[in-house]
Amino acid sequence: MRRWISGHRSLDRFILGLAWPNIISNLSVPLLGLVDLTMMGHLNSPVYIGAVALGSVIFSFIYSGLAFLRMGTTGMTAIRFGAGDKQGIISVLRTSIFTALILVFLLVVFRTLISGVGFGLLGGGEEVKNYARSYFDIRIMAAPAVVLQYVLQGWFIGLQDSRSPIYVVITENVLNILFNIFFVWSLNMRSDGVALGTVIARYAGLGLSLYFLKTKYPEYFFTLFMKFSGQQKISIKKFLGINLNLFIRTILLISVLSAFTSWSAKQGDVILASNSLLLQFFYLFSYITDGFAFAAESLSGRFKGGKQIIRLRVVVKRILIFGFILALFFSVFYYVSGKIIISLLTSQEKVRMISYMYLPYIWIIPLASFAAFLWDGIYIGSTATRALRNVMIVSSIVFFVLPIIMKPSNHVLWIAFVLFLLARGLGLGLASPKAIFLHNR
Repeated sequence: MRRWISGHRSLDRFILGLAWPNIISNLSVPLLGLVDLTMMGHLNSPVYIGAVALGSVIFSFIYSGLAFLRMGTTGMTAIRFGAGDKQGIISVLRTSIFTALILVFLLVVFRTLISGVGFGLLGGGEEVKNYARSYFDIRIMAAPAVVLQYVLQGWFIGLQDSRSPIYVVITENVLNILFNIFFVWSLNMRSDGVALGTVIARYAGLGLSLYFLKTKYPEYFFTLFMKFSGQQKISIKKFLGINLNLFIRTILLISVLSAFTSWSAKQGDVILASNSLLLQFFYLFSYITDGFAFAAESLSGRFKGGKQIIRLRVVVKRILIFGFILALFFSVFYYVSGKIIISLLTSQEKVRMISYMYLPYIWIIPLASFAAFLWDGIYIGSTATRALRNVMIVSSIVFFVLPIIMKPSNHVLWIAFVLFLLARGLGLGLASPKAIFLHNR
């Protein structure tokens, strides 16, 4: 099962072999968001765009906050894969599933409280909030499927299996788009139809994930809940420590994105709609770059677990080179086609004109953010989560301080966001010699 890699060309092919399935699957995620916003953008009011945007903010808090399960599962599985520890691989999956079920139970019990607090903190008009609440009440039903999929996806990636997640994500998002089109255009539903389509598609994705677990990894599936004498168990203290650091890191990230949306809403429905559309450019690039970040998670964990630090250094260098080339391409692409893409996303002239004003920030975001995305994958795979958490704390302070000390405006908001992305990449790079490459970790 172990595959040694020699030479930069072989390594590049191996990285691309892990990255391209994730890139393709990740492309379906922003595509889904673009379809949702495009359908809402061509209705007769900007409130539907705002409703999906505000409702999505709360789910970003919930699901991205719980995404530490995927990241933690990937890192711990990859470390044990590199060490050839099959019992440890089973133990990671078992503990992650058990943790996921507890979190889902708490989420369902406190869903009303979460909704009330979330919409109480967010801005936006009352009509937008009403549609957003309805969107939330429907979409929350998909929570069990989403959280369990985080665990299974992370486990697959930790085993260097990038094919199973791609089939699941593509199937899920294609179904989501088809259901959304059916509910919105055929049944004349609004943001409620988008939410309902998401729920159905999520459970279809979970079913496919379980099918792959059973058919591709029967030795793990059928022994998952069996006990064996002398079976090695993962340290619960270490498991909780890694996932707590990832949870804090993720909550801070989502806090930044949510504050961005909230501060946009306070500037009016048109600015909210405009910034929501512009953020899709950022999400598109981030999801594609995450294909290489997932490859970094798999390989950094594998070589860290196998104590192959020289190979780890080479992997990090090559992945960062891939990221820079990708970022340069997207910056040029956004410069050339930004206005065309915006005109396709919405027919509302006011939203278009405002969006055009802030396109220069979109041009530089790929170059400002690629290092942060890729270092994230390297740190997660190496389970160096304490340093990852600390850098995120400092970077978040950079984002929140700027709008406070300067006169609030949409330009200040975008500048703060770009500086936040730069601070993450720079901070993780500076911390890497001690956090990633020490032999005694």
